[in-house]
Amino acid sequence: MDNYNSSSNIGMNLYRSFYVLAKSKSYAEASEKLCISAPAVCKNIKQLENLLETPLFYKENDGTKLTPDGKEYLKYIEQGLKMFDLGEKIIFLDELLQIVKDNKLFVNLELKNNYVFYEGLEEAVMNMVNEFGLKDDVILSSFNHESMELCKKIDPSFKTGLLFESPLMNTVEYMRGIKHEAVHPGYYMLLQKPSWVSEFKKMGLEINTWTVNDENYMRYLIEMGVDAIIGNFPDLTSKVLNNL
Repeated sequence: MDNYNSSSNIGMNLYRSFYVLAKSKSYAEASEKLCISAPAVCKNIKQLENLLETPLFYKENDGTKLTPDGKEYLKYIEQGLKMFDLGEKIIFLDELLQIVKDNKLFVNLELKNNYVFYEGLEEAVMNMVNEFGLKDDVILSSFNHESMELCKKIDPSFKTGLLFESPLMNTVEYMRGIKHEAVHPGYYMLLQKPSWVSEFKKMGLEINTWTVNDENYMRYLIEMGVDAIIGNFPDLTSKVLNNL
């Protein structure tokens, strides 16, 4: 196979589907770990095989096996993942939920489906959350507002939040009509539209803002009245809260 260099144009969802299937040896197991349907996994693999112009898997009685090209490609993927995550372990949702349960945490689960919609993702994630008995300890969020509407249709008792990165058409009025518990605006918008905080509060909406990595901004946003800060340095956020 001589098309490895084309892999820079392949979405991470295809890499991940390939890697998880290669490690799981079955579409059913990969589907469960990826929190997408088995047909969606199959679609991703077929797309990857078409892009690379070579088969990566074949089926035997005892499961799905890697072809010789698939084995070679797995080496590249594993090397890429090590570079991508800088040596940190990439965990699956079930592993994360076990950590949440063991440590009695509350977690925001962002569904990364605003570009690729991942059919069945919402129900799969919600089912796994229920399996761990963590419905009250999780809020689901996404930039894909239709996805959050689907979550509410599947189970209205799940807590959901709408992510947005730029002002919407009549943002305040848009949020007035939603049936979700929270809004997740980029923090830079709240700095420029501080009145949104009081407007959203009047509607009974929680305000969970992202991605705040600056100590001064954290302090200012907390003083404004946001309910949660999403950032890359929880230890810094904790320090700011303790010093208020």
